[in-house]
Amino acid sequence: MPELLELLERKWDWIVADPWAFVSFVVLAFGIGLLVSRKLNRVHVAILKERINLHVEEIARLKTNSDSGSDVKSEMVGNLFRSDEIYAEIAQLRHEGVQLRNEATRLKDTRTHAVAKWPKKSDDWFERTKLALGKISATKREWFMVLDTVPAPRHKTLVTDPRFLNKYAMHDYRLMRLERILDEAVKEH
Repeated sequence: MPELLELLERKWDWIVADPWAFVSFVVLAFGIGLLVSRKLNRVHVAILKERINLHVEEIARLKTNSDSGSDVKSEMVGNLFRSDEIYAEIAQLRHEGVQLRNEATRLKDTRTHAVAKWPKKSDDWFERTKLALGKISATKREWFMVLDTVPAPRHKTLVTDPRFLNKYAMHDYRLMRLERILDEAVKEH
């Protein structure tokens, strides 16, 4: 490696002076960098797969070797599966929230019965989601609940009632927060 750097120092003026030599050098350096990064990525993926397999085997072993409900190992495995169930519940709630938001985008007239019912549906969804998040973390539940500044909703609705629009914007923003919580959970696991 030091020899290569020494060669570059001696030949640098020639490489920079000749455009074809410079382009060739850049292409060569890029190609080498790309090959190295691909190799490192493959190694990294292989290590991650190996770690995941070890964790899966360990969980299966702990689950089968555990003979009492009070066993610490059994409790750890149970908590892992319980948190997965809770995150699945939260993912389902997010799906329901998206459907509810999309329903609001199709509403047109402020005076219809559907427009009057939508805020109640949103409140019901909010309460169920808040309870599910509380099973995982009080901090995440509070972060989901308390909204400081609410941005404009990502999807437009034709309803013009300001109270409805405020509720709709909060619902959409909470969906964004819920997505972030689920993304963090995926990264942690």
